[in-house]
Amino acid sequence: MDPAKYNNQMQNIAYGEAFMAAAEDYKKEMLREKREADRFGHDAQRSIALKDLFDDPELEKLHGERLAKLQEERERRVEMERKGHGAYEEISEAELLEVSTQTDRVVAHFFHPDFDRCKIMDKHLSILAPRYFDTRFVKVSVEVAPFLVKKLNIRMLPCTICFQSGVAGERLVGFDRLGGKDDFDTSVLEGRLLESQVIRPSSTLLRTDPSDIANSIRQGFYSQMNKTQSDEDSDFE
Repeated sequence: MDPAKYNNQMQNIAYGEAFMAAAEDYKKEMLREKREADRFGHDAQRSIALKDLFDDPELEKLHGERLAKLQEERERRVEMERKGHGAYEEISEAELLEVSTQTDRVVAHFFHPDFDRCKIMDKHLSILAPRYFDTRFVKVSVEVAPFLVKKLNIRMLPCTICFQSGVAGERLVGFDRLGGKDDFDTSVLEGRLLESQVIRPSSTLLRTDPSDIANSIRQGFYSQMNKTQSDEDSDFE
């Protein structure tokens, strides 16, 4: 099995488990905090607020909306993974024509299997592909892409072309714009791609580790709880 695809499948499982367990984990934390407050006799009013919190209609609505949003983004991630996002894949000339016209942002590396510098570019793009999930990262062998090589006037390798909404834009030919040396850092290539706007930070769920989803939900609860407590403290008779 392809390690990248296996890793994506494992991430999907982890996202699902974190998503389902987040609310339950939060309630456990809140109950533990309440028990500690009761035990030591501190902040009785806060303890009561914690108990009442679970029956608050506004909080339940907030909780439902947050879960729905996370579920929507998780489903979007699954669909994008099915289309190849998050991985660096070799595709055919015909596939690139399809991908570049149906995907908003594509980084395409035109390579020759015998060129060492193309292998260096492969290494860096493999690192960036899972980091910028919204962008497709692909490579196409010039040996099997005569039409695009001629159409795009590719004369030197490696040649990395940025497609946005089906239009070929920024291109990196060789390593001249990457420091002119073979041992350039991935961040140098990353910076160039960011400047071209072919990559951009993904949404919270797409770029967050599965273990952080529960924290995102908890933060929403804490925010609402603190707001409720603040409103109560500001009341006067």
